[in-house]
Amino acid sequence: MGPQITRRPFAAASIADTAARSLAMVTLAGVLMYPVSAFLRFPEVPLGLRAAWLLVLLAAWRWPWRSLLGFVVVAPLVPTLPSWFDWPPIAPGEILFFGILCPALARTVLRTRPWQPRAQSLAHVLAALATASVLVALYPLHLATDGIGALLLQIHEFGRVDFIVAQSQQHLFGSLTAWAMLLEGLALLWLVLSEPVPDVERAMGQLLGASGLGAMVVAALGVGQWWTGRGLLPFWLLQNPNITRINATFTDVNGLGSYLAMMVPVALGLAMRHEGRRRWSWRAGAALVMLAVLFTASRSAWVALAIGLGLYGVALWRFRLIAAGSWIARHAGQVIAGAAAAILLTVAVLSAYATARDVRFYDEDSYVETLLYTVNLRAPFQERLKGRLAFWAAATSMIAQRPAFGIGLGRFYKEVAVYAPDPAALPRRQENAHNYFLQVAAELGLIGLAAWVAVLAAALAPSLRVASSDRRLPGTRHLALGVSVGIVVYLLTWSTGHPLLVREGQFAFWPLVGAAAALGTTPRSVSHESRRSLRWTPWLVIGLVAASVPFRAARDEARVDLTRLSSGLHEPEIDRSGHRFQWTVERAVFYVPSDARLFEFKLRSLAPFEQTLTVLLDGIVADRLKLGDHVWRDERYPLPHRQGANRYRRVELVVTPIWRPPSDPRTLGVQLRDFGFQ
Repeated sequence: MGPQITRRPFAAASIADTAARSLAMVTLAGVLMYPVSAFLRFPEVPLGLRAAWLLVLLAAWRWPWRSLLGFVVVAPLVPTLPSWFDWPPIAPGEILFFGILCPALARTVLRTRPWQPRAQSLAHVLAALATASVLVALYPLHLATDGIGALLLQIHEFGRVDFIVAQSQQHLFGSLTAWAMLLEGLALLWLVLSEPVPDVERAMGQLLGASGLGAMVVAALGVGQWWTGRGLLPFWLLQNPNITRINATFTDVNGLGSYLAMMVPVALGLAMRHEGRRRWSWRAGAALVMLAVLFTASRSAWVALAIGLGLYGVALWRFRLIAAGSWIARHAGQVIAGAAAAILLTVAVLSAYATARDVRFYDEDSYVETLLYTVNLRAPFQERLKGRLAFWAAATSMIAQRPAFGIGLGRFYKEVAVYAPDPAALPRRQENAHNYFLQVAAELGLIGLAAWVAVLAAALAPSLRVASSDRRLPGTRHLALGVSVGIVVYLLTWSTGHPLLVREGQFAFWPLVGAAAALGTTPRSVSHESRRSLRWTPWLVIGLVAASVPFRAARDEARVDLTRLSSGLHEPEIDRSGHRFQWTVERAVFYVPSDARLFEFKLRSLAPFEQTLTVLLDGIVADRLKLGDHVWRDERYPLPHRQGANRYRRVELVVTPIWRPPSDPRTLGVQLRDFGFQ
């Protein structure tokens, strides 16, 4: 995105270019060998969908920038397509992204890429930290296999078979899914910043226009969903039965709210960049997106958008982006102060009313009631935050125990109950932090959080300088301000949510970060010497991170307890007879100490058809049960003595076929209770 360096590069720059090409080659090989190969070979994927993907691949090779713009429009529209068309549970946005990523990687291998803005260089460091973290997180699993080779073979099979359909964090290799999701987002940032375009400002205007267009379509579908009630997520129908919480095309309601709230300032910036009908069209689009934000009933999105609009108004005034001489320019200070006072007064009145009525969550039957129980001062804070305080306490405990590099990417969900100071206070024993800053700090450590902040600051700071500069064109300044405020709004929703834990969140967020970074970059903003430095400095940091992996892995192996890391189980429940049980998914995995002599459990099937349960011990089939009745069965399996230094044995329960009961959003296997070892 920046100018080519014409001076002869010195040795460090040449080494950095070689490293970049090598990394692109390895990434391209991995993408083709695993997710792309699995997608093209997967028998349930329609032939037309595979043919369409190949057309996307060819188009991305011929028209890379236009293909990227098309992806930015389409990515928010496709997450729920598998449920609409009865496809396997693949992630269409991810597969589409690989179609435009592969040609870009191939071009990087074939020719040197231009210098990248600082945000992209720092993103390389974040990617390295995430990769090191997932290696450390997975390494202890070899304690239950025949060495590292056997574990690598299991990961290989996961990548070539299950990766494109394993979206659940309950999977044994859920850390790999979390890692891939983050790296896909960073790769999208790289795509935005690496495609050479003749006019940066015009290209970023196109990119933000594509993002805004996609948001308007999603918002229109969401408003239609609110009207018809079609396609609402079953989970939220159970959690909030008295109000309609739209999800439009997204797989998460709060993720949709964060996305739409982020896009409102972007749409306003696009409106101010144009004149006449186009300006009013973007204003109408912004109003539509705001209406859809309301219908998500996402309180974090409401608050973040309100704060964001306030910041947007103040910035317009402070940066002198309001037409000089107009009434609003002359009275902007009074208008802003009056609006702030009106908002504070309204919140105070609503709080007094809600407190007097003692409005609680179970009283919620409208969007107004949603706001009222939130500001009810008589309700406990834990109740108003829906149990988030317990998750935050667990995150704080993780940070305290692993401050530098965290507990490992993708492990918060499974280990929250292990680290929680009071596990009984957790609303669910498997859940995320509901605060993305805390989630990053808990999983990647304070070093990882610092890398995150550095990437965002490197994009936002120069973009805000552009918005405040009188030397740039007004249209560019409005674009920079809109995208900067949009990113800030998104970050505000992280305080009680985690929109980047779904792929559509990654694909919506990183193009805006790329646009902010590109708009804030000019040929004169960085000297030749600092460009040279930026080419090799990240690789030095990446080398240090890589060198730390063996020491961190050995330390993690010494203190890990795999018996606490079972996977493939839903939340514990209580049946009518008072027994505590858990539903399995298709595959449940348990670890038992190598000196255990017996593994036992009780199970029953409630599916309306016969199911088969396959029991595997260390990867070898130990039993295969036919479950045709609905009674509890006691199963006991002696564990023969095992030679070797393995500290654990792996027990797997594989259920086929799985099923989904009416009015239950989960995919279920069998009921399991009283499982343990002796």
